Amino acid sequence: MMTTLSIDAGQSGMRVRLRGADGSSRELSRPGVRTDSDVITQLAAAIDSIAAEPGLVLDAANVGTSGVDFRPELAGRLKSLVPALASAAVRVAHDSISGYLGSAGTELGVTTAVGTGVVTLGVGTGGVHRVDGWGYLLGDCGSGFWIGRAGLEAAMRAYDGRGESTVLLDDLIALFGEPAGAYLRIQSDPDRVSSVASFARVVLDAAEAGDAVAADVAMHAANELYASMDAALRQAGFTFADAPVVCWTGGVVRSQVLAQALGRRFAAQWPDARLLPALGDPLDGAELLGELSPGHPLFASISHA
Repeated sequence: MMTTLSIDAGQSGMRVRLRGADGSSRELSRPGVRTDSDVITQLAAAIDSIAAEPGLVLDAANVGTSGVDFRPELAGRLKSLVPALASAAVRVAHDSISGYLGSAGTELGVTTAVGTGVVTLGVGTGGVHRVDGWGYLLGDCGSGFWIGRAGLEAAMRAYDGRGESTVLLDDLIALFGEPAGAYLRIQSDPDRVSSVASFARVVLDAAEAGDAVAADVAMHAANELYASMDAALRQAGFTFADAPVVCWTGGVVRSQVLAQALGRRFAAQWPDARLLPALGDPLDGAELLGELSPGHPLFASISHA
């Protein structure tokens, strides 16, 4: 059976969907991409392993991924590296594109996808404008990594006596051992980015339980996410009098503390904005890469081969 392969590739993991011509689908997972190495090569290796399944014939591959900028040759390069894609239609886009489509479909507005990293995209009559998604060293403000790192720092401040007492110190000890050696264990972990990001859930749970230090971290994260969405809307041509669609998606923003704080900021500054639940997720958006019409503002940001 001819099959369409769709991939949502993030730093913490890669989600894969195989959809048959009869509409049936199944999902697989693979390790995430490392953005300090060539992402297309990593994607090619993952697709090669999937395509080795007996009887699987790929007629299309739609990939939304972290770690790439838009370059027209991306899809052609991926296609050349994977023999199973020789006769397939291949589309590759930055995960801000697939994240947008998964959340808002073809509507105009802004979406932010918040996982280990974060990327925000504004799409309007003024064009397409990406904000952040610059990785854990230079950006990803308000992301899982950002929150996790801030929470770990707050815990270490409490341990040193430089900061307020917080339950986050107990959480750090439970997960990473005695504090004086925790930094060595974290820094030597080859999966340190996802390890630090995993602490975000601990921080947000502590914030919802009333820990003041954790709540302060969560509020700062919400402010960072709002600032990115506000900038993306304005750069995409919207004004405060407009009614753009506003969506956020990802495990981090399932936190009521974050979601409510974002809602308050938009109500104050963008009173006519339509805050909608995401239609789906970035993997759904990756599937839509092949269905976007050439007239849509996002079409030119997708590499085709």
